[in-house]
Order: sequence, then C-alpha cells, then structure tokens
Amino acid sequence: MSEEKTLKRSQTKTKMSKSKETENLPKSKSHIDPKPFMDLYGLMKERAWIEDEWEALIDLWNLCENNQQQKLIISLLERFKLINSRDLKNYCEDIAKHICDTWGITNRATKIVALSDGKTPDGSQLIIQAIKNNFASRGNWAEENFRNNLITIGKTPYQLRSGQSIILIDDFIGTGKTAQRKIRWLKNEVDQKGKKDITIYCVSLACMKSAVSIVEQLGVILYSPLVLEKGITDFFGSEDVSKYIEQMLGIESKLNPVNKGERLPSLGYGKSESLFAIEGINVPNNVFPAFWWPLLRGETERKTIFQRIR
Repeated sequence: MSEEKTLKRSQTKTKMSKSKETENLPKSKSHIDPKPFMDLYGLMKERAWIEDEWEALIDLWNLCENNQQQKLIISLLERFKLINSRDLKNYCEDIAKHICDTWGITNRATKIVALSDGKTPDGSQLIIQAIKNNFASRGNWAEENFRNNLITIGKTPYQLRSGQSIILIDDFIGTGKTAQRKIRWLKNEVDQKGKKDITIYCVSLACMKSAVSIVEQLGVILYSPLVLEKGITDFFGSEDVSKYIEQMLGIESKLNPVNKGERLPSLGYGKSESLFAIEGINVPNNVFPAFWWPLLRGETERKTIFQRIR
C-alpha cells in the first residue's frame, strides 16, 4: 500500500474517531432562542452606549432564566433615556427659552437655584451650571442670579425679597417626595421671614409623570422637557403588566438584598420603574436596580450597565 493511501486511511479513521467523541459530549439542556439573541445583537449595534457596556449587558442577560425576562430587558433598554452631552446642551437651551420666553421671566428680582440642600455635589448643580451660558444673550442675566444650593436662598435674609421669582432647578424628579420636602422647607422660610408675593417655579431636566401632580399641588409652577412614564406599568397592556413585574422581580431575586447598609429598592426607589440617566453621573436609584445594583446574592460583585456611588 502506498504511503499516500496509508495517510488518507489514517486521516479518515481520525475523523471518524473525533466524530464519535463529539457525539458522546454532553449537550446543554438550555438553548438560546435565535430571535431574542438577534434582538440583543441589534440593540448593541444601534446604541453605542450599550455596546460600550457589552460585558455588563451579557452578565445581565445571563441572569435571565427565560425568554420573557430577556424580552423585558431588551424592551427596557430600547426605551432607556440616556442623556449625552449633546442632549444635555439641547435640553438646557430649551429650559432657558422656556424660562425667558414662555414664562416671560427676566433677570430682575429672580434667583435660579439648584435644588440641593446638602454638602455633597448632586445632579441639580450639574444642570444649573449647564444652563447658565444660555442666559448670556438674554438680557442682563449675571452670576448673582444663580445659586448652587437651596440653603443660600432660604437661610440668607437678603436673598429673599418680596415680589421675587425663585426658579428651582433639578436634574431628575422621581417620586416627587424629595422635591416636595425641599419646596415645603423653602416656602416655610419665605413665610417665616414675612416675604410677600414670591412666586416659586420648578424646572427639572426629567420628571416622572407620576410626580408632576405631587409638585404642582404645592402651588409651584413646574416645567420639564422630559416627562417619563414607568417602564413596565405605563408601557405594557394591563393584561401583561403583572406578568412582566413578576419577571423583573425574578431577575431582582438574584441580587443581594443589601449593599453598604442600603436595601435594594425593588423596581427602583418608590417603585418608580425609571428608565433615565445622564451620561457620566450617578444613575438615579429610581431606575430598575437590575441595571445598577452592584452585588449578586452572596455579595458577589457584578458588572453593571450603570453605576451609582453612595
């Protein structure tokens, strides 16, 4: 037998042997449905910010136990409103236009104030810094018209004047309870100092629809260029809401219930079901924790699409 024939026969036997070995390998009982897999791939290709977080997305994907959970994650991310620098610039232009043109407010007897009352920086201070330059060509607005903390207005007598307009600025209003508390505090300071005819306005880059009435009930005029609905409750039909809430709770059951003394805010703080963040800053805790909660059960760290420090 020629060496060539011997070599071919040997190769054939090797292939047959490998084929039998392959047949004997244990097969996984779980299979990925091609449709949600292609949806996931399409999601990453269409949204660059998601593609940048592909490892975290895959980790979240692997927490899903069924196609319904995968479908839910895809749907939520498709509708997630992530504000980038260009979006922020455009929305801040819109806010300045609304204050000056729609409300007709001028620089005279007006303070524009970040809705911050603590010592640590927050998102409201980012927004007030971002909107300032939009007032440069709108009359005689100056630095003295802007303040980066609510305390500088409420606790300083000369900052409060009768007939004044106070415009409170925030980045995001979730349940409305924090804004409500701060506005009530300011109104109390105004009353205690005997100031008359002070009109309080509130502007937030984004606001949950469910929070609008909570703020407006305080007699405050509210404007938000982004009024957002709940990611599950306000989107799916009534017959599907409970089903998808249950699926999200199933995903959350894989997360550690506590992190650094903070309890996991199921469905987002106050069950807000929020789908909003500003690129590069703390994601609100109103957002579904599946997207940002850093610990799995057993306190195992996980990669997350968004980050939040506390």
